[in-house]
Amino acid sequence: MKKKLDQYLKFMLQKNASDLHIKALSGIRVRIDGVLTNFGEEKFSKTQMERLVEEITDASQLETLLIKLKIMRVGFVLIYFIKLMD
Repeated sequence: MKKKLDQYLKFMLQKNASDLHIKALSGIRVRIDGVLTNFGEEKFSKTQMERLVEEITDASQLETLLIKLKIMRVGFVLIYFIKLMD
């Protein structure tokens, strides 16, 4: 998976792209001159995304990421609940 990431980053350097958007089950996109552009038709599965994250983070970074994701989920649920109560 890291090899694929390296390919995307090399492409970004060639195109002077600023952002790389990779999301499970969605197309990969890069931001070039302020515009999000599709990067081929490839889509990462959830398993591939998990493997990629594990390959590019150490244990401490992975733990921090998982904690932040849990906090975000709780925040989303609270916002949704509050909107339902309005």
